[in-house]
Amino acid sequence: MTRVGVYGGGFDPIHLGHVALAVAAVDQFTLDPLYVIPTFHPPHKAMPYAPFADRLAMARLAFDGRSSIIVSDIERRRGGASYAVDTVAAIARLHPEAELYYLVGADTAAEIPTWKAPDRLAEQVCFLVAERPGFQGEFAPGYRHENIRMAPHDISATKVRALIGAGQPFAEVVPPAVASYIREHRLYQNDA
Repeated sequence: MTRVGVYGGGFDPIHLGHVALAVAAVDQFTLDPLYVIPTFHPPHKAMPYAPFADRLAMARLAFDGRSSIIVSDIERRRGGASYAVDTVAAIARLHPEAELYYLVGADTAAEIPTWKAPDRLAEQVCFLVAERPGFQGEFAPGYRHENIRMAPHDISATKVRALIGAGQPFAEVVPPAVASYIREHRLYQNDA
C-alpha cells in the first residue's frame, strides 16, 4: 500500500530541523510523496510573520531536488482557516488508496485534542512524531502514532526569527537557499 505523508506548519521560516524531520520520515516510513504544506491562515496562532508567498517560496527552496517531497499551496487554494482535518481530507481525495501519515513534533502532540475534529483526524492518519527537547510527545488514547528516529533538534522558527531580528548569524540553522532568500527579501529583521 502507498504511504503518503502530510507535514503542515507555519514554516516561518523553514529551518534545518524541519528539513531533517521531513527527510527522516520519508526514509524511515517510505513516504511517497510527503506533502509539505505551509499554513495559509492558522486558526490557533497569530498570523505568520512572513507572508504566505514568502513561506511557500522558502519551503520550495528547502526541498528543491527531493522528488518524494512536494511543497503544496493547497491551503491557500482552499482559502479560509487552515485546519489539519480539512487538509488531510483533501490529500485523501488525491490518494484514496493510500495510508496517510501526519508529521508532528513532540511539542505539538499535546495540542492535537484542541484542533478541529481531532478524533476524525486521528481516524484518518497515523501520527509520526519527532522528539523535541523538553517534550514527551504524549497522545490521547486511541491516537495511532510512531516515533521518527532522528537526533532531536533544538531549533525553532521563533529562535531563527530572534537571531535575524537581533542581527545575529543564522545561516547555520536554515538551508543555504533559504538564508539567501531571507537576506534578499529582508524578512524578520524587526521581529526580535
